[in-house]
Amino acid sequence: MSERLNYVVIISTHGRTKELTQTLNSLLSQTRSPQAIVVLDDSLNPVPKNLNERIYYMRDPKPDYDSRRVVKNWNRLLDYIHDQEWRPFLIMISGDDCVYPPNYAESIVHLFKSDPSLAVASGVRGSVTAPPDGFRIPEGSGRFIRSDFLLEVGWNFPEIYGYEPWIVYEAIRRDRNIAVLSSLRYEHLERLGHSHSFVEWGPMMRCLGYHPLFAFARILYGLWKDGEVSRKAWAKILIDYLISPFSKRDDPYYKLHDAGFRKFVRSFQLRRLHSLSNVLS
Repeated sequence: MSERLNYVVIISTHGRTKELTQTLNSLLSQTRSPQAIVVLDDSLNPVPKNLNERIYYMRDPKPDYDSRRVVKNWNRLLDYIHDQEWRPFLIMISGDDCVYPPNYAESIVHLFKSDPSLAVASGVRGSVTAPPDGFRIPEGSGRFIRSDFLLEVGWNFPEIYGYEPWIVYEAIRRDRNIAVLSSLRYEHLERLGHSHSFVEWGPMMRCLGYHPLFAFARILYGLWKDGEVSRKAWAKILIDYLISPFSKRDDPYYKLHDAGFRKFVRSFQLRRLHSLSNVLS
C-alpha cells in the first residue's frame, strides 16, 4: 500500500466487548487495510486477548459511561497518533459497534485521492434516507478526515457539545469539500441512541449556533419522518434545546463555539432552508 494513502482508525469504547470485536474484525478485513487501529477503552472490562498486532489498545478505566467523554478520548487518540509520527494520509473515526463492507475504506480512500479539496467523507449508516434537498453530511462513525485538514484546524476537536458536526461545518466554511457515498452502507449493531439517549443533541444545536428556524425544522422533520429516532426522543431533544441555556449552566461541555463559526452555521442553514422551501414548493 502506498504510504501516501494510508489511514489510521480511532475508536472510543466503553464495555462493548462483543460489538467491538466485530468492529475490529470488520476493519481488519478491509480490502485496503488500516495502518493501525487505536482504541481507548474507558470501561472497567479487562483488555481483550489475542489482539492483532496492528491494534493499539489503551485503557482509562471509569465506572460509568458518559458519552461526553468521547471527544476527550478522540483527542487523546489523535495525540497518540501524532506522538508516534505515523503521519497517515487519513484518519478514520469508527464507532465501537460498526460493521463495514470489505470495500468501505478502499472506496473512500479512492474518493480522497481523486479530490484534493475533499476534507471529510463517509458512507451511510444503515437505511438512513437523504433529507428532501438531498444534502447529506458525513456520518459520525465511519467518517474519514484528511490529516492535513485536521492539522489546519488544530488537530484536536473542541471538547464541548457539537464537536462531531463541528469539523464538517468547519470544512464547508474553509471552502473544502465534503462527501457521502450513498451506495456505501455500513451497519450499527446497536440501535441509535441506546447508550447516550440523545443527551447531547439539544445542547449541541445551541452551542453550534443553529438558526432557530433550522433547529425547529430539523426536529419537526425528525418527528414526521425519522424512523430511527422515536418521537419520544425527538420530544426530549426539543425540550433540551429550549432549556439548555438554563439547565446546562454548570455543565463544562456547554460552551458556545466562536462567534464567527456560529454566524457561518446560521447563514449556511438559512441557505438550506431556502433550498428546502424550493424543493417542497
